[in-house]
Amino acid sequence: MEGFKKYTPETCVSTRKGELRISFSSKSGGIFFNRTVVEKMKLTEGQKVTLFQSEKDEREWFVAVTSDGFALRTKDEKSLQTQNTAVCKEILRIAKVEAPSTSLLIGVPSVIDGLEMYPIILASAKNKAQ
Repeated sequence: MEGFKKYTPETCVSTRKGELRISFSSKSGGIFFNRTVVEKMKLTEGQKVTLFQSEKDEREWFVAVTSDGFALRTKDEKSLQTQNTAVCKEILRIAKVEAPSTSLLIGVPSVIDGLEMYPIILASAKNKAQ
């Protein structure tokens, strides 16, 4: 149709498709791992993850599979979640997010003290304070 831009599943490709993202909600305390993160980190229900914050730079956060972390449970057929309100509030505060939730990119992992750790990129937050 002339004069109209057509929006269909074929013409509307999500820019987030395939991105490694973890979402944080300060209201529910939910920490949500999207399908891409689940696949990349080889996460399964019942596994545990730990979030690490650098003592030298409060903006440096990492996530890793550990034996003593927060247990993962199924959110839906594509993603997993865990819960901790204190961690969510702290990450949102440091990332200067005004909204009660945000989605953050995950970077390329590094092995630190024998543990594969994925950086959480706080600079990728949406709804930041000006």
